[in-house]
Amino acid sequence: MRYLPVFILILLFFSFQGALIRNSAYEGDLKLYWNSDKKVETLEIYIPVPQDTESQMMEIIELPECTVENGAFKFTFKDTDSAFIEIKFRVQTYTVVQEIFPHGKKEITDSCTLIDYNNPEIVKKTKEITEGCKNDLEKVKRIYSFVQGLTYDFNGEEKSASWTLENMKGDCTEFSFLFIALCKASGIDARPVWGWLPNENSKISHLWAEVYLGEWYSIDLTEKNFHVFKPHITFNEGFMEIKKNRSIDAIAIYTFRGEKPETHMRTELKLKEIPPWAEKKANYIEFSDSTAYIGVSESNAFFRVLPSSLLFLIFTLPFLFACAVRKKDVPR
Repeated sequence: MRYLPVFILILLFFSFQGALIRNSAYEGDLKLYWNSDKKVETLEIYIPVPQDTESQMMEIIELPECTVENGAFKFTFKDTDSAFIEIKFRVQTYTVVQEIFPHGKKEITDSCTLIDYNNPEIVKKTKEITEGCKNDLEKVKRIYSFVQGLTYDFNGEEKSASWTLENMKGDCTEFSFLFIALCKASGIDARPVWGWLPNENSKISHLWAEVYLGEWYSIDLTEKNFHVFKPHITFNEGFMEIKKNRSIDAIAIYTFRGEKPETHMRTELKLKEIPPWAEKKANYIEFSDSTAYIGVSESNAFFRVLPSSLLFLIFTLPFLFACAVRKKDVPR
């Protein structure tokens, strides 16, 4: 019986770990469609090169021929009225429990017209929300709570932060833009992040925010827990700037003759979860003379996920066996 408290502690530890830390691996198929009502002479499409973050490890496994410029894949087309790009990847996602300690500031960086943090109403509301705050973390929490009070309304359009403040509604894009604008107006730098949520709605892209408090911290304004950042698939942090064009996601630049064509571009993602026991060969991208190509590596262990239940068995079964043997050997 004297070993019972130890056993209970071990059980609680792995149960707690399993409840908070969810590590999942996915195979992703990202598709981009571009269409025009008439042919263009040249078309360049830029998609951000995804990076490893605190909450993910990313590997590209299939990529059309392209070059890399300014941290983006560049796909080139000629004399066309449509384009299709498909990128396949594998990603390991992690839940991050954030203990946020403000330990630095950075200069406020410019954003875009939709994040209009110099708008008088944004500035006025920021002062109202953050009045009496002792530090930047308190300001961020106050702003977060305020944005959480908005009504969620999916509209499929990008509205400005000032519009969102006036109408007090929006989707993940408007929530994030308003949060970022309020943070910037209070002297705290913040930026948007483009990606996806690995769930049944993963086909539609998602937007959240990162705030700088000595380092970048991820904040999803559609989630209710400030300190727990659940698995997200990140494709771009901040803004991508290409030839005086600025975007969160993809950029299309084209040349044409005559009247300007009407164009449309959309992205969609399909995800398939990789079972924890599945052994996968992971690929990686190498860059040579700015040309992207695929190389094969043997990083199989990257996609081996050891569930907490398995860890529990590994550590507790020998312990229980030893206790049973010890009890059997005790003379009566």
